[in-house]
Amino acid sequence: MLSSASGLVIGTTIGATIDSGAPYDGVRITSPGVWYTFFGNGLRTSFHTNDIATNYETLLSVYTGHISPIVELQALANDHHPWLCDRSSSTYCSDYDFRSTLNQQYYLLVHGWGGAAGTFGLSYAGVEAASVPEPSTLAIFALGLMGFASRRFKKKA
Repeated sequence: MLSSASGLVIGTTIGATIDSGAPYDGVRITSPGVWYTFFGNGLRTSFHTNDIATNYETLLSVYTGHISPIVELQALANDHHPWLCDRSSSTYCSDYDFRSTLNQQYYLLVHGWGGAAGTFGLSYAGVEAASVPEPSTLAIFALGLMGFASRRFKKKA
């Protein structure tokens, strides 16, 4: 899950699986990939793998629908024109921009071209930040539930 409105994620597709059953728009999925999920903010959303950390030719595929089974996903687009992106910071890159729908859940697959796998730097902007509670809030909530449960059991005895 992408948990901030924008950022940079360093990842790898080495050891990942090939999701050849996923729908595609233009280019079949023939390389291992890593999935991310995010929510649209109703504005321009952009993804780029033209970071210095990217060491193979990447592709970006964006989907909506249900992730399980994977065939229920709808392929929105695939950046099957990697030669069009800005190569000023890296030889390998992929760019994909679109206008997202507010609160729509999306799935992003970062994968390779022609069986390629490697490390990537994925920069993104324009996603709805996920609400992730901080660990201390979860701990206090859990302690409260435990206290409530123990009190309830004591009353019955």
